[in-house]
Amino acid sequence: MELAEYLEDVKAGKRIVAGSEAHQLMHRMAREAMELTKQINASCDQEEIRGLFSQLTGKPVDETFAIFPPFSADFGKNITVGPGVFLNATGAICTPLPSASGNGFGSGPTPPSAPG
Repeated sequence: MELAEYLEDVKAGKRIVAGSEAHQLMHRMAREAMELTKQINASCDQEEIRGLFSQLTGKPVDETFAIFPPFSADFGKNITVGPGVFLNATGAICTPLPSASGNGFGSGPTPPSAPG
């Protein structure tokens, strides 16, 4: 099964049967995502992180994209990010469905409220 077919099947809500080609592809992509996120989380160099994130998503990533690790993803090829997207520490994208973050989107832990 090709990745494009898998993504269309998931988007259409088709059931993934254990042991099927779709199930095997899903597990291969999950293992690849784990390896790439491990490398992302070991880096402090945003250029290197963008290159790894591009491999994770299978799509080019704009030079204004940034992550403060750690980051987690369970698949990766379903993720699309626009220019200026920032994922703060402890970010995670864990869904089989397409996930897109638009231009200038920021994500991460909510800072505590100021007293008073």
